[in-house]
Amino acid sequence: GRTQLSIDLLHGGNATTDNVLVCRSNGNVGIGITEPSQRLDVNGAARFRSTTYFNGQVYIDAVIYHDGDNSHFGFPQNDEFKIHVNGSDRLYIKSNGNVGIGTTDPGSYKLHVNGGNIKLTTGFPILEIRNTTYHNDPTGGADCGGIYFYNSDNDKGASIRSHVIDGKHTPSIKFVTKNEWHESEETRLFIRQDGNIGIGTAS
Repeated sequence: GRTQLSIDLLHGGNATTDNVLVCRSNGNVGIGITEPSQRLDVNGAARFRSTTYFNGQVYIDAVIYHDGDNSHFGFPQNDEFKIHVNGSDRLYIKSNGNVGIGTTDPGSYKLHVNGGNIKLTTGFPILEIRNTTYHNDPTGGADCGGIYFYNSDNDKGASIRSHVIDGKHTPSIKFVTKNEWHESEETRLFIRQDGNIGIGTAS
């Protein structure tokens, strides 16, 4: 028969605190730990000086750093992911799926871009804004999407909005401005779904 053995390599004389390498009878190997729970269990930093291949899943509970600078990526906390480059978090994905570029707090936005521009480059670039709610004859009309140009306090600015007027279901387009925080928004130009144009009026 076979005898199952465990091997402990020690640095010093204390088998509890001085373990350098342990090989348990179940095949698990520990470095700096007395009872490895995985095939290789390392308590401390590890360095791989060449290409390393993983043919299975890799579990980490923190971040992975690039050697030589502070750039890193990983999981700063449960169910969140970030990419940190040149001293700043460049991409951050929250547990609810919201994404921040240049910010770690996208708030309620699915995508929040801070501190830069967005460029679309292709033969026929398209920016599509689609409302998944069908507005059919809304009472008093209803906005169903738009592009907003507002200041950081969100109290004044302008917007271009898709708007379904009362009694219709095809969107029109309206141009809205707000001059001061204490003033109401005003529709300056309205292009109806039938092609008629109103300046200062939707009718």
